[in-house]
Amino acid sequence: MTQQDLMHMTVVHYHTVNEQMLNINGTLFGGTAMGWMDNAGHELSIALTGKTMYTFTVDKIKFIKPVFLHETVEVLAQPFELGPVKLVLQLTLTADPNGPNRRTAITGLFTFVQVDEQYRPHRIQYRQETEGIC
Repeated sequence: MTQQDLMHMTVVHYHTVNEQMLNINGTLFGGTAMGWMDNAGHELSIALTGKTMYTFTVDKIKFIKPVFLHETVEVLAQPFELGPVKLVLQLTLTADPNGPNRRTAITGLFTFVQVDEQYRPHRIQYRQETEGIC
């Protein structure tokens, strides 16, 4: 795969909000949403590298709109920067993705790294053209 091919890869997850996921305000708890975003990002980071990846930082999280009980959300992970030591992904959580109230609810940048035996970040090896994507 070329770097341009890798930049077009995405992962999409869907979730439905239940009562246990609500905060004191009656909307989706931010920690649950961030966990969903991290999981989608982790899946994409592995698809891009074929290696074990670790979440390194989470930046620029914006809680734009609330998400309510019984709503479906779509979590979209897409590459933002394919660096030599860090892989930055743009994560977007969209509420009611196929309905009349579709709205971007949360966005953020999640950085992933590969680590050595001492858990220190090291150079990322991205998938090559000859490798298949699972």
